[in-house]
Amino acid sequence: MKAQRNAEEILFAVGVTAFAVLLRWLIDPWLGSDLPYSTVFGAVAFAVYFGGIRGGLLSAVLGFAACSYLFFAQRGAVRVATPGQVVGLAIFVATNAVIIGLGHAMRSARRRAQHEGDRTRTILASIGDAVIVTDAEGRITFLNGVAEELSGWRSAEAVGRPHVEVFRILHEHTRREVEDPVARALHEGKPIGLANHTLLVRKDGSECPVDDSAAPIRDHEGSIFGVILVFRDVTEQRRVQYDRERLATIVRDSGDAFITKDLDGIIQTWNVSAEALFGYTAEEIVGRSVATLVPAGRLDEEARILASLRNGQPIERVETERMTSDGRLIPVAVSVSPLRNAEGELIGASKILHDITERIAARRDLEREKELLATTLASIGDGVMTTDRRGRVMSINAVAEQLTGWTAQDAVGRSLDEVFRIVNEQTRRTVESPAARALREGVIVGLANHTILIRKDAREIPIDDSAAPIRLPEDPLAGCVLVFRDVTERRRSEREIADSRASLQLADRRKNEFLATLAHELRNPLAPMRNSLQILRMTTADDETTDRAIGTMERQVEQMVHLVDDLLDVARISRGKIELRNERVELGAIVQQAMEICRPLAECLHHEVHVSLPDEPVYLQADRVRLAQVLSNLINNACKYTQPGGRIDLVAERRGGTVEVRVKDTGVGIPAEMLETVFEMFAQVDRSLERSQGGLGIGLTLAKELVEMHSGTIQATSAGPGLGTEVAVRLPVLDRGAEDAARPASNDHERGEARRVLVVDDNVDSADSLSMLLRMRGHQTKIARDGVEAVEAARTFRPEIVLLDIGLPRMNGLDVCRRIRAQEWGSAMRIVALTGWGQEEDRLRSLEAGFDHHLVKPVNIAELTTLIAQLPPNDSDRQ
Repeated sequence: MKAQRNAEEILFAVGVTAFAVLLRWLIDPWLGSDLPYSTVFGAVAFAVYFGGIRGGLLSAVLGFAACSYLFFAQRGAVRVATPGQVVGLAIFVATNAVIIGLGHAMRSARRRAQHEGDRTRTILASIGDAVIVTDAEGRITFLNGVAEELSGWRSAEAVGRPHVEVFRILHEHTRREVEDPVARALHEGKPIGLANHTLLVRKDGSECPVDDSAAPIRDHEGSIFGVILVFRDVTEQRRVQYDRERLATIVRDSGDAFITKDLDGIIQTWNVSAEALFGYTAEEIVGRSVATLVPAGRLDEEARILASLRNGQPIERVETERMTSDGRLIPVAVSVSPLRNAEGELIGASKILHDITERIAARRDLEREKELLATTLASIGDGVMTTDRRGRVMSINAVAEQLTGWTAQDAVGRSLDEVFRIVNEQTRRTVESPAARALREGVIVGLANHTILIRKDAREIPIDDSAAPIRLPEDPLAGCVLVFRDVTERRRSEREIADSRASLQLADRRKNEFLATLAHELRNPLAPMRNSLQILRMTTADDETTDRAIGTMERQVEQMVHLVDDLLDVARISRGKIELRNERVELGAIVQQAMEICRPLAECLHHEVHVSLPDEPVYLQADRVRLAQVLSNLINNACKYTQPGGRIDLVAERRGGTVEVRVKDTGVGIPAEMLETVFEMFAQVDRSLERSQGGLGIGLTLAKELVEMHSGTIQATSAGPGLGTEVAVRLPVLDRGAEDAARPASNDHERGEARRVLVVDDNVDSADSLSMLLRMRGHQTKIARDGVEAVEAARTFRPEIVLLDIGLPRMNGLDVCRRIRAQEWGSAMRIVALTGWGQEEDRLRSLEAGFDHHLVKPVNIAELTTLIAQLPPNDSDRQ
């Protein structure tokens, strides 16, 4: 290190001299040969101050040589020839000698001051602890008062002695001498930190636990000239530490969870028992809120504990629940004590949590025993038997004697399995007594099912039985109590109820099948009637009488179709078969559609019908067809129950998030006692023979069901007989910013181009009339009467659309469709089911068979015309 420092001083002298020569060279244009050494004196001063005498001399020699060579009158040569040059050299040497002398004196003074200052500062900084200072050989040069007191050595005795005589230390546990910190500091040249478990052996042989540290003392040049040793008495600290370690051991090994937390409820410590109880390791939970352990429903309880804690109030053994890491709730007893620092300030709390699962279980068992005793006493009308722990009968009540056929005298002392023999009602196998399980598992065994008791006389009785252990303070399983009862009458009632339910289900199924068949049979004759009326409408001349007759028949046919549809809809709703096809629709379009349906009846009866709608459109999320059906039913009812020439008002008003549609008439009204029943199936207000319009009494029932399926309500009001009726429907509406609903399909159907149509129906009138109607509209038709004929006709005629009945002789329509679809020429044909079967399952079957559409008889000609018009353009290659 010293060689390195010498090299640094030489380099500094060379560098500062070079800078001085460069500065003289820069000002040479102004000085010329005058004052050649003017800048060298400063370089010499710096070199001697920072590099000592050697640096100063080196700087002077280098400066003289460089300046003489560069700045004398005869430049380029170092020569002292003239008297003036000799005098100048003498002055240069004298001046540098003075500078070097002064610089060396200043350097020495600075080093001494620095040395003394370092020693003084070290001693003063360490005055609070025991301090020993040694020289480079480890001999003591200084002891402060604390060191004298701790070591037992006076300063006058210790100074000059080796430090190991005064500062002798042992390891607290091994009693061996430990490595000397002073020797380490001198050897390693760095501070030695506090040692652990160190004992100082005092002059009188007594021992004192100490913490010690040592640091080398260096001069300005970095050379070590001694060591400062600092140590302190840690007797009280060791005692506190020992107490803490002992407490920590107690807490760690305690069977209870021990937790500390701060005033904000943040967990600070977590013992092993807490880890075992809650499943969190200390690394996972320390630093988190204690609320982590508190179930959501008990957070208020923890808030009250924290509030009491902040007031310095302890919490004594509160029974509550806490949550484990896997989400389980466990019952615990919690005690909370405030924690204070040395100044008495409240800094947190300690919590002891004791698992009381077993205690709670024991308490619940006791409550069960009390409950069982109360149940036994309250159930004295049942058979009751008690046993000992080995399953021998101890007592038997009178009901049990009657049920088993055993007297108490005969039964007591016998095995329970002998007195109480039971078999499974269905398998006839012997089953285990619930008492045996209660004795084996120590649990209450609930009622068994399908159990037959075999009496002593071999007669059989169906029973329910249960058993529970008998627990005594001195014996946790002293025996069991068995309770059983005769359930013969109950089993008979259950069978009767099951039989009645089956009968009702069968009757309901037959009713639905009858309604579906009735609708099918009614639709078959309606189809040719509707077709024929269309033919008459197209062929009859403009004759008022004929036109009125045709209109009458059309209205009556439509009324029959409406009645059949309502009848089937009610059946579907009762079976949950109706599914709404909800879309965004506008109320006005639905009202218009309902009015179109009802207009013929209203005009026939000469009623005035007035419609009032809100100025702004009202949008609903609803099934357009079903809501139109609801309103048309209400308007039809109003027409039928109002004398000809009456008035019917339909008023719709927006009211917040709902719209109310009221249909009011001036008809017969409803008696007050019938207002609650008008929505029931087949309910009719006026059953007199004079009532002009018929009905099945299902229109309002269907309307109510459909409205409620739309999350709406319906209500009927009337001032009484002869004073008219008002029915109000309330439905939820969409936001005012909803998009315009799709408009109802136009009733105008274009004729379109001529098509080849195959009509398949075993009903001659239906097939012929439909074929005639299609031909009148310009289409080419062919008729088939059965399934086999239909397949052959499809192969030869190659129709573009097939109107195919389902119920056909020789081959049903479903198989016909499959046969056609299986042929290459039939894959592109449009096949439409045209049938009287209109249930949802009928539509699904036709779809699965390959039909494109499913239309119900009597077919709506406008709908059929639209279907035909939607066919792709004719392809001549298909001929």
